[in-house]
Amino acid sequence: MSRRLRGAGLPVSGRLDDIVARVEDGHRLVVQAPPGSGKTALIPAAIAAWLSERGRPGRVWCTQPRRVAARAAAHYAATLTRTRPGEDIGYTVRGEHRIGTEARVEFCTAGIVTRRLAADPFASGAAAIILDEVHERSLDTDLACALAAEAGRARDDLVVIAMSATLDAERFAQLLGDGRPAPILTVSTATHPLDVTYAPPPRQIVPLDARGVTDGFLSHVATTATREIARADGDVLVIVPGAREVDRVARAIAQANPDYRVDRLHGSLPFREQQRVLDAEPAARPRVVVSTAITESALTIPGIRCVVDSGLARVPRYDHARGMGGLATVLASKAAATQRAGRAAREAPGRAVRCLDEATWPKLAAYPDPEIAVSDLADAVLTLAAWGAPGGVGIDLVDPLPEAARERAVATLRGLGALDEAGALTDVGRRLHDVPVDPRLARALLEGAERVGGRLAGEVVALLSEDARGRGDDLASALTRMRRGEDPQAASWRRQAARLSRYAPTGTQELRGSDALAWVVALAYPERLARRRSTSAQGQRRIGYALASGSGASIAATSHLAGAQWLAIADISRTGGHADASGAVIRQGVPISEELALNAGRHLMTSRVTTTIERGRARSQAVRSLGAIECARVACDPDDASLARAIDEAVARDRIGPGPHAILSWPSSALDLRARLTLLHAAIGEPWPDVSDAQLRANAHEWFALAWQRLRAGRRIPAEASLDALRALLPWPEAARLDELAPTHLELPSGRRAAIDYGADKPCVRAKLQECFGWAETPRIADGHVDVLIDLLDPAGRVLAHTGDLTYFWNNVYPAVRAEKRGRYPKHPWPEDPWTAQPSQRVNPRRR
Repeated sequence: MSRRLRGAGLPVSGRLDDIVARVEDGHRLVVQAPPGSGKTALIPAAIAAWLSERGRPGRVWCTQPRRVAARAAAHYAATLTRTRPGEDIGYTVRGEHRIGTEARVEFCTAGIVTRRLAADPFASGAAAIILDEVHERSLDTDLACALAAEAGRARDDLVVIAMSATLDAERFAQLLGDGRPAPILTVSTATHPLDVTYAPPPRQIVPLDARGVTDGFLSHVATTATREIARADGDVLVIVPGAREVDRVARAIAQANPDYRVDRLHGSLPFREQQRVLDAEPAARPRVVVSTAITESALTIPGIRCVVDSGLARVPRYDHARGMGGLATVLASKAAATQRAGRAAREAPGRAVRCLDEATWPKLAAYPDPEIAVSDLADAVLTLAAWGAPGGVGIDLVDPLPEAARERAVATLRGLGALDEAGALTDVGRRLHDVPVDPRLARALLEGAERVGGRLAGEVVALLSEDARGRGDDLASALTRMRRGEDPQAASWRRQAARLSRYAPTGTQELRGSDALAWVVALAYPERLARRRSTSAQGQRRIGYALASGSGASIAATSHLAGAQWLAIADISRTGGHADASGAVIRQGVPISEELALNAGRHLMTSRVTTTIERGRARSQAVRSLGAIECARVACDPDDASLARAIDEAVARDRIGPGPHAILSWPSSALDLRARLTLLHAAIGEPWPDVSDAQLRANAHEWFALAWQRLRAGRRIPAEASLDALRALLPWPEAARLDELAPTHLELPSGRRAAIDYGADKPCVRAKLQECFGWAETPRIADGHVDVLIDLLDPAGRVLAHTGDLTYFWNNVYPAVRAEKRGRYPKHPWPEDPWTAQPSQRVNPRRR
């Protein structure tokens, strides 16, 4: 490492002395340097040389957001020190490392460094931690920044540097600082001219539809690249969202232009193929490199003079409500698009062509969403618990953990037995954290090996890992292809499987074949256990499944998996179409027996009694469920808890008061009593109770108590139960005056008792006009607070007047009524003076 560094032409080389001086002064530094400035290759080596000169032991750990970037950076940095990779400068990524015992610089993925810091908060093996490309805001990078900052505060001699081309420098300076912000050093460079143009597709072509990136748009990208290479003074880099799009665009370009050299670059390719693209010498024929967004960061591809940017990015998205995760294709951010375009002008003037409309550019997000805001946090929460900050409490993060996602992650880890009720790591949690995979997969490995053996458990868990799942919806077929070496990822998968098997306990081979595969998948994702629905989704084109998580998903009816009653789902994702109502599609799975499904998801098994109250009778059933999947239902006696839930449900559905679906009958006697109480509560107030719908809902359990015992015994509630319940609310001793204050009937001048109708706005009595002769004073009830209205009827029962002022009626209205009606009803009395006439229900005596 003491050898003289090459790379004098790189912009950072002129600032290495400044960087070392800043580090020597405070051990904390934030470096801003544009792409291609040499920061990734030169700064780690310069820091290592400075540490060696001072006799400081320990390595320089330099994080990269991706494995391909870590390998490439190590190879490039080694060439600048005239050494072979692994001697002075090496790398460690998941499943692979190339580093000697004397090496001083180690490039790692951020996840590797995060795990090291969680296990050793003092970073005993490191003299410096350099966090590169922190602007990408991957979850592992954010955690590594936070833990490295804490390690730096615990060790005065630990150097901590954050580097990026575009970052919120002040934010990271504050995070790395100890009492005061870390210094910021900006490396400026004379950039080559860059011409940016736009090449949107024809209007009839949309970039995205329900299935993802459209074939029409990929054809447009391929055509644009073909056009640009004819005018470019060098190679063309085409950036698309994922490996599938890389293959399609590369194939289209190669078929249309057989004279071109077309290279592919994405994270799933074997390392040798990746390095071949990165180390390529200038070719005699035009070259096109079709790549995913891995070229946004530390990778430099020589000879690139033009970038054709699809304008799309594949980002993680996790549906916390449904427990579904995956990658979503979205429009790239402005920062990402700027990074991509800059690849064309690293070595000479260049050109960037964006395959979107220029009017779309101002609408793009300024920066990509940080993964911490959109990802599953189970692994992050486990790491923080291992470090000693349960739930992220007590540690400064670039962004805090979102509350809902954090709570779901904690619940998931508790379900795995990894955290106790206080959120602290358990012994099981320590074992899970020691396995370098997602905690769900770690659980599947450790517990699954007991019944399928360590080798098979390791193979299946390696297959379930993000980068080596294989192709097709049948996981068993994918495993077979891996074993035969027929999949491009077979070699990487084989190394990963062998490494994971070493963590697995010794077990039996109790389960074999598809049962063994299904068992491990179900242990990893018990919430994804699914049972086929009785009805299919979208007719016969797709088959719907109900998931233990409470959501639903579908699979093409043509898939042989669609015939399975139960599935253990390995991969599921949200989509805008080609799904059931939940919008979820089963990407990969394996059939599983009901017995194995219930065993694997045993911690999700619940038993409950459900009760419904219909037509005055409680009907209860004992329900046994796997999460949200109902497995069995049998009739049983109701219990207090289920009855209480039934009443709560009735309250929520407004089924307490009178109505066609009320759980109690409401005979007329009950309705009358409720109306009388309503009047007294409004007119007098306390102690007369409020029996409005809202109050009945609020106190349902109390006033419903009289019917409770009958329901518990399974007997029908009598029709008068609502009347009894209302009577129980009567205040004592005031209840003795109920008939006085709110009488059911009113005596008319004729001597007949007429019923009072309390159902209207005011109480009302209906009486024939002839029964009310001489009645002058309007009756009052409720201690004189309420007038009783009178409906005066003609002999046929039709209303002649609706009045609360009888005096006015007799003096002013009656003469006109008499003139109109006495001819129609001659048998009934119509005296000129109603004040002196005898009230009567009878007709006039018959004349002889």
